[in-house]
Amino acid sequence: MNLLSPEQLASTQKASLDTMFVLACKTFDGWQKLVELNLRTTRSTLTDAQEHALKALPSSDPQTALALQMSLVGPIAEKVQTYNRDLYGIIASTLVDFAAAVGTQYETHNLNVQTIAEGFLESAPAGSEAVVAAVESTISATNTLYDTMHNTVQQAIEVAGSSIEATLNGTSVTGRQAGGQTPRTAKP
Repeated sequence: MNLLSPEQLASTQKASLDTMFVLACKTFDGWQKLVELNLRTTRSTLTDAQEHALKALPSSDPQTALALQMSLVGPIAEKVQTYNRDLYGIIASTLVDFAAAVGTQYETHNLNVQTIAEGFLESAPAGSEAVVAAVESTISATNTLYDTMHNTVQQAIEVAGSSIEATLNGTSVTGRQAGGQTPRTAKP
């Protein structure tokens, strides 16, 4: 007995292909943003290195050269912080796009499974209540598992974002301290 009609099978295959292409495009967009970020960061770093090398060349005094090197620490830490924040933004937006695409595919798949299950349950012979209950229980458990996994992924993204933000804020304070700037403290 074929549980899917040819139209349902074609629709399911089309939805799977659409999801595959959406995910491929989202992956490509993420890679493109990452390449652009790396190019922008590399260009900026090279420009800054050239500028600082030209400043250091005329100096023969070790104290001046050391002071120039120390003045670079703060801006470098800020650049690392900006890069990490932009990188996290790219990763987070790509994950959100993936989750949305997978969620849409899951809903379509779930609807197809429910349609098949309903057809199966309607044609079930008398006395198969236990099998019907088992099928309904399996569908319910699968939906609960998906919801739990979806919520866990969302929480993991939020925790990672908070952790990265805390790390970046710590990097900013450390960079200002190393660059000769002290962070502002509240007066008692």
